[in-house]
Amino acid sequence: EEKPYLMWADDNNATTEKTANGLSYIPAPKPKLPGHAESYNPSEEYVPTAEERQAYAMMDEQERPKFIPQTFDAMRKVPAYAHFINERFERCLDLY
Repeated sequence: EEKPYLMWADDNNATTEKTANGLSYIPAPKPKLPGHAESYNPSEEYVPTAEERQAYAMMDEQERPKFIPQTFDAMRKVPAYAHFINERFERCLDLY
């Protein structure tokens, strides 16, 4: 006669990464870190010329780059990012 056994023997084991409701914990992916182009004082190679800026203005809005590097003298002169709250909210919606 076969004895009954636990099919999932590690359910009560404290070493498993399970939350109180039994679901596995999956950490959220980290956002991409800013690079040299996102600096407040990027190198000349990252800053577009006047012709490149005009070409960006002529592009379709969907094809246009979302970020165009600019140069500022000091960190305090950098304006606030207008879409910060929207991007964070969309990230939260993607995660949950």
